[in-house]
Amino acid sequence: MNLLHSLKEYGLTENEAKIYLFLLEHIESPIYDIAKEIGVPRTTVYATVEMMKREGLVLSFKKNNVLYITPANPSQLMRRLEEKKGIIDTILPELKALVEVSDIKPVVKLYTGKEGLITVFEDILETLEKKKIPELYAATDLDVLEYLADYFPNFLTRRVALGVFTKMIIPDTARSQTQYYTGSYREARFLPGKFAFEVSMDIYGDKIAFFSIKGGNVYSVIIESPTISKMFLQFFRFTWESLPSGVKSE
Repeated sequence: MNLLHSLKEYGLTENEAKIYLFLLEHIESPIYDIAKEIGVPRTTVYATVEMMKREGLVLSFKKNNVLYITPANPSQLMRRLEEKKGIIDTILPELKALVEVSDIKPVVKLYTGKEGLITVFEDILETLEKKKIPELYAATDLDVLEYLADYFPNFLTRRVALGVFTKMIIPDTARSQTQYYTGSYREARFLPGKFAFEVSMDIYGDKIAFFSIKGGNVYSVIIESPTISKMFLQFFRFTWESLPSGVKSE
């Protein structure tokens, strides 16, 4: 067994491991001898030894006005490990609490350009499949779908293959663009023109995607947050149920 490697796996630095092994063989040694034997500058050995003393791995004493270093019993390694385990056991509940808090912090990702839009739509498909989400909720003015006319049919085919039904809210002014909302396992309901919007939105699981192609700036944003997603979904459902039944196809 490679003792040097094992001590490093245990948590010692390479210099600490070299010093400790040397001292186990020589029991008492001055800094000069340690440095010479392991090929490390005396200043480095001295600093390392000071760290090891604080960890209880070595002891020091003076003999004939010379500082000698001696190793602690190897069983000290186990005691040190048990102390660390005790510390972790004590703080583990707080560490887990931090993880739970971080889980509800929103994660926001911004994408630009046409490729960015496609990246987000690919994320929608991937999330729908991975999380086995049965419904996709979309509020769109259809401009984004028209902008992605060469990509959208592929997205549509794959979404239908997953068995995901889409509920779409679109402005009444886009009613003529039937190719983007009829058929293919979805239903569209129309929002009165005075409530028209220019940014499209998809809600899927714990994520919301926003899309904009207005003013020459093409960008999309994904917000991943269970709480924010739930809030937007509640608004969507309220709006959906307030609107007359629209065009539906299984």
